Amino acid sequence: MTFIQRCRQVVASSLATAGIFAGSQFAIASASLPGADFSGRVVITDSTSMSVAVNPHQPTTNNVTGHITNNTTTQFNCAVPGLDNKTWPGQVTEAQIVKDSMDYYSRNIFQESGFTAPVVGAMGTGSLYNILPSQSAANSLGNATGTLQQIRTAQNAARVAGHTGDPRVGGNTTFNVGPGASVNWTAALGAPSSGSRTDFYAAAMFFCTSAGQSYVFAGYEPGTPSLDGIGRLSWS
Repeated sequence: MTFIQRCRQVVASSLATAGIFAGSQFAIASASLPGADFSGRVVITDSTSMSVAVNPHQPTTNNVTGHITNNTTTQFNCAVPGLDNKTWPGQVTEAQIVKDSMDYYSRNIFQESGFTAPVVGAMGTGSLYNILPSQSAANSLGNATGTLQQIRTAQNAARVAGHTGDPRVGGNTTFNVGPGASVNWTAALGAPSSGSRTDFYAAAMFFCTSAGQSYVFAGYEPGTPSLDGIGRLSWS
């Protein structure tokens, strides 16, 4: 082998080694990309697999009723996943809060650690979400975190007004809806903190799972006006 051939062999070997090293570095970098983890769940918010109906109600009525229908050939289980494998109910609340929550889920990952769902309010003790500033002060924390805090603030106000309740099917907050089936739900509204319950546009929101995929479904009381604005949430 000539001197030139030996030089070429050394260069080729060095390049190959460098390529392997670069490849390993790329793999390591890819594995540690910010946000490249599998925590939380992506939920589908625009599916027509299930439809939710909310019946008209009067301020003097202590219950909100409706039904949820499975439009597919597969079974759905409806329950909000929580911490430590616990499950939580869906929610009946003011229509604008449900609309804003659906918008939130269409842009953000559902996180089971620290909170369950914006409108359910079952937050982990000591969670960061329990100490965030509310209203316009939340803007400095970023859109996702600020919006979540504002939804929680609005939901707390709705609870004080007696505008919230847990929808139950057969007395259970966790239930299955079989293929092509429709089940009736009833939500007992909480008592207002003072005076009589005021009228409000009601909506229902359910977190359901089928074949390993998570969905959020919502339905609104007939006659509910357009909810395209920010409603009661003071995002500025």
